Amino acid sequence: SIVCADGTDKNVLKQEGLNDVEAFITLTGIDEENIILSLFATSLKNTKVITKINHLNFVDALKDLHLDSIVNPEQIASNLIISYIRAYSNAIDSNIEVLYKLCNDRVEGLGFVIKAESKITNVPLKDLKLKNNVIIAGIYRKGTVIRPNGNDQICIGDSVVIITKDSKINDIVDILE
Repeated sequence: SIVCADGTDKNVLKQEGLNDVEAFITLTGIDEENIILSLFATSLKNTKVITKINHLNFVDALKDLHLDSIVNPEQIASNLIISYIRAYSNAIDSNIEVLYKLCNDRVEGLGFVIKAESKITNVPLKDLKLKNNVIIAGIYRKGTVIRPNGNDQICIGDSVVIITKDSKINDIVDILE
């Protein structure tokens, strides 16, 4: 349904069921309105609130407001571009398929497709000597997602998701000490 009204009017928001929603996302083009709307939604109920902010100059000041999630379209776009460029530039010598920046760019999520035998294939994960700050978060094999444990192995054809603080990982074998 489409509501033709002032989305910043608290009575309109309440009338449209703000008290009953699980999530609320502010998407106006005005940062101040988005912040006020987010604070209002947070005050009504324990609702997941996502606040769009276009200008990041004062984002540190917003931390004290306890907003759930702050998103910036420019930052999202630049992260996607960087991820694409890094994955593309590494594709020649690597098996990186995707790269995501996480936790304010302090952590990377890397996706690899295992194309050939290596030091990490057909070895129980518990026997691999991984670098510090590297987690094998998931394995996708023949349509099945595997939440890996120490007895699982990485095989040719698998897609593997790695979470790491190390931005120097360019190939799946770089996760090893």
